[in-house]
Amino acid sequence: MALAQHTGRRDSQQDAALLSSRLDADFVAHAGQLAVLADGMGGMRNGHWAAQQAAQAFVEAYLVKTASETPAAALQRALHVANAVVHDEAGRLGVVDRMGTTLAVAVLRGCELHWLNVGDSRVYLAEEGRLKRLSVDHNYGEMLHLRVQRGELGADEAQAHPLRHALTSYLGRPEPVLQAASAAPVLLRPGAWVLLCSDGLTQALDDGQIAAQLHGQAAQACERLLQAALECGLSDQDNISVVLLHLPRAEVAPPAVAVAVAVAPAPAADAPAAPLSVPAYRRWREPLWWAGAAAALGALSLLWLARQGAPEPVPMRPQQPSVDLLAPAASRPASAPRAD
Repeated sequence: MALAQHTGRRDSQQDAALLSSRLDADFVAHAGQLAVLADGMGGMRNGHWAAQQAAQAFVEAYLVKTASETPAAALQRALHVANAVVHDEAGRLGVVDRMGTTLAVAVLRGCELHWLNVGDSRVYLAEEGRLKRLSVDHNYGEMLHLRVQRGELGADEAQAHPLRHALTSYLGRPEPVLQAASAAPVLLRPGAWVLLCSDGLTQALDDGQIAAQLHGQAAQACERLLQAALECGLSDQDNISVVLLHLPRAEVAPPAVAVAVAVAPAPAADAPAAPLSVPAYRRWREPLWWAGAAAALGALSLLWLARQGAPEPVPMRPQQPSVDLLAPAASRPASAPRAD
């Protein structure tokens, strides 16, 4: 496993990325290796705090997993703990709906992958020379994309829509939190890569450009992803965070690959979650204060949740066996944020 981060053109780092620190064989046998990535919002102090504390709370909750608890159950338990940490602090500061964080999580246990995501941080799988996105973007842009597919909206109009980055789910809102997760373990073949990334990477690189960097050793691949994104020269380049997990080719190949996605639970159509706006220059990721669009958003979410399948795989250059590296976990922030 390896991770890398860059602030981009921002004044501060509001992403967080952590790897599990428990290496004892008995625990890893039933819990696997955990990677967590979060992208905070709500201002410099609040966004940084939300991401760091959500990631830290998630890891700590998962690391008390027992052998009798399944990885999927442990992930859901940790998700509720992390959401409560951010929501409670947002309530104390009086910034509910103005402070939160995305989340992308992966657990690699032998040849099994368990994953979940909330918001627009992504989970990718690359194997057999192909790249596929497993996660679902919880943002208004995903709903606009559905309208394009239905012929209700032009592609250029959707791409130029000012609310396309508005989040429809995030940690820090009242339960239940809209999420996407593996409904069953994804069985990986030897040499597979799992990538977690914040949208600072995917705003700069398309799937083909990402796939081209996934070879060699994990730490070097992380650095290549950062460099490729920075070389795009975006004037509003957001924070970039990437985490890579790699299944060595020495592992025994499973008989098949099963990819299943569970999206649950969805907000009621008559009471949609208030989305957080992510403008083109996302320095603060402040919330939207609009009502009519929120009602339409709730109705569109029902159509969007019915969408099945994943983006078409993208060819990837041949991989070489890599040596996985364990990066140290970041430290907990010393204090809670102040209201802006």
